[in-house]
Amino acid sequence: MKTSQRLFILDNKLVIPLTSEAYNDLMNNKVPLKEYSGKKVKIADVHLEKDDFTLKAVVGAEFRVLPLNKDGFVDLEEFKVLFKEGIEEPELEYEKKFTWKPDDNEFRTIISLAIKKDFRKKNLKVFQDGSLYFDDSNQTIKAIRKLINRFPGIKVVGNNLTINEWNISFDIVDKAGIISYIFLNQGLEHESAKELKLFIKSPDNNMRFILGGPQHYDQKKAGFWATFIYDRRMNYKDQPKQEQCNLTPK
Repeated sequence: MKTSQRLFILDNKLVIPLTSEAYNDLMNNKVPLKEYSGKKVKIADVHLEKDDFTLKAVVGAEFRVLPLNKDGFVDLEEFKVLFKEGIEEPELEYEKKFTWKPDDNEFRTIISLAIKKDFRKKNLKVFQDGSLYFDDSNQTIKAIRKLINRFPGIKVVGNNLTINEWNISFDIVDKAGIISYIFLNQGLEHESAKELKLFIKSPDNNMRFILGGPQHYDQKKAGFWATFIYDRRMNYKDQPKQEQCNLTPK
């Protein structure tokens, strides 16, 4: 499988595209990032299946911290701590000092930008929470909402009931959520999902999704479907750190 790379800098709640050429020049000590001289730069490195600009094509995401010296080059002195005598677990030391964990909104923003074909055209401000209304009037939908919120990497932000439709809104907030989304999306091919006319959509293409269906269909069956997909998801044999989505069952 061929992959393509998307690189970004997170700078004060702004996601800034970084070309592979600029990143490689920096890592090879050829061209500095002068505007970040003396700073620790947060890098997001996202890998997609080549030429497939969809969420299901995300096969890896790493979040690294690069310390730069006063000239804007990578400060190699910072990394020497990993080779000092007495450090029992240099991998843990590396993870502590040279990786970072994006919060829910930072992750959503980075992945949203990474899957756009024109991702290099502009910077993107980190999304805000934007939690929605929770309608607790229907206990079946409330139960489904709580179950969806238990999927790894998914955060339910609201649900709504209208005369014609019920829906549940959720965000994908980390790498585990990408796999959860794939299970839910593939679950729409199940006969019961087709019978219930269930759907998943993302109107704003920003890692916020809506799961729903018509009001007049059997909502308890939708609950059974969600439980079935949840069980499949929880029996999935995860790859290391959930960086790959090949859906290998246990």
